[in-house]
Amino acid sequence: QLLEAPAEPPDTKLKETVCQGAYPAFERDGLVFAYMGPADRRPEFPVFDGYVLPKGTRLIPFSNVFDCNWLQVYENQIDHYHTALLHNNMTVAGVDAKLADGATLQGGFGEMPIIDWHPTDDN
Repeated sequence: QLLEAPAEPPDTKLKETVCQGAYPAFERDGLVFAYMGPADRRPEFPVFDGYVLPKGTRLIPFSNVFDCNWLQVYENQIDHYHTALLHNNMTVAGVDAKLADGATLQGGFGEMPIIDWHPTDDN
C-alpha cells in the first residue's frame, strides 16, 4: 500500500491505485539473492561449491594494483573463453592434490603475451 505521495495533490487517488509487489529474498554471506519470476516456478536455490565455506572462513575484500598493459586487461574482460582455460582447478604433475586444493590458476596464465599498441592519427 502506498502511504504517501508528496509530489501529488492532497486529494489524489494515486494512493488507492498504486501498489508495489515484493519478491522473496534472502541473505547469504553478505549477498542478497532474490527470485523475480513467477512464484509457482521458483526453483530451489542452487548450492554451488563456492557457496559452502569451511567453518571459520572469513572473506576480506581487497584490491591489488598491477603495472600492466591496460589493453590486455580490457581484452580479457570481453574474452569469455579464457575463463574455462585459465581459471579452472589446477592440477600439477608431482604435486600432492591436497597442496593444490583451492588453486585456480593454470601455469599458462603467466605466459600470456603482451599486446603492444600505439595510438595513430586515425584514433
